[in-house]
Amino acid sequence: MPTPRDDDVAGTTTVRYAARDGARDKLNDLAAQFQNTAADVGARQDQVLAGAGEFRAHFEVGAMKFLIAWHEAFTVCGQSAGLIAASTHNYTIDLTAVDVDKQIKVTI
Repeated sequence: MPTPRDDDVAGTTTVRYAARDGARDKLNDLAAQFQNTAADVGARQDQVLAGAGEFRAHFEVGAMKFLIAWHEAFTVCGQSAGLIAASTHNYTIDLTAVDVDKQIKVTI
């Protein structure tokens, strides 16, 4: 836990820009990894079904649903990590960027 410094003034906030940039970079990297994995999962359908051999026909529908579910999970996690990265150390959040579906109306 950080200890107060003599030059700290009550009510002020300090930012370590290197820490902010490091956190943002890690979250952006995580977002990219999720997005890349989502694309890779969809490309692996033939490999998954080839492993089933003569039972391929029995697994096709289920395997497709399984791969779609993982693709969507990685896509959502990638978008979320990207939004968190963009909001790291910001004091305001662009609600239009967060509302991907553009369904929420905020009247001020």
